[in-house]
Amino acid sequence: MKYNLTYINPKQIAYSEIKELEKKINLTFPQEIEEFLFKYSESKIEVDGFDNIINIINEDGYEIGNGIEKVLSLNEIEKYCSDIEYLYEFQEHFELSNEYVDVKYLIPIIELFGGMLYVSSREKDRGAIFWVDNGDEGILKIADNLFEVLLALEPDK
Repeated sequence: MKYNLTYINPKQIAYSEIKELEKKINLTFPQEIEEFLFKYSESKIEVDGFDNIINIINEDGYEIGNGIEKVLSLNEIEKYCSDIEYLYEFQEHFELSNEYVDVKYLIPIIELFGGMLYVSSREKDRGAIFWVDNGDEGILKIADNLFEVLLALEPDK
């Protein structure tokens, strides 16, 4: 079922600000992420007038309900990129190979109620979306692109 997404209070930014951020973090956004941030930076997302929920399936097949709290600002992205040591710890703790995810190429873009969504800037899986959980799940690839994530949002009635 298709729902109507509404982006509440997006902050207008310039493409030059995105390019400046890419230089600072030494990574490049996939084109669709640049466009998304350009339009929806700092916004909250409603689905059919309600808060949103996304059901993430973990590797054991268990469904985990989560929700998008907000799209990050460019300043927040820069801040989180400068403090990624915990991603390396997660990768080691959960025994994730660099083939599955190379955390040095992950860029945070969306804050969830339980964790954060990162986009991969690595050529091999460029644009793929990874959920970094603050608890038991670690780092999970949940979609090949952001569009798939947005299509999976449902109203949290």
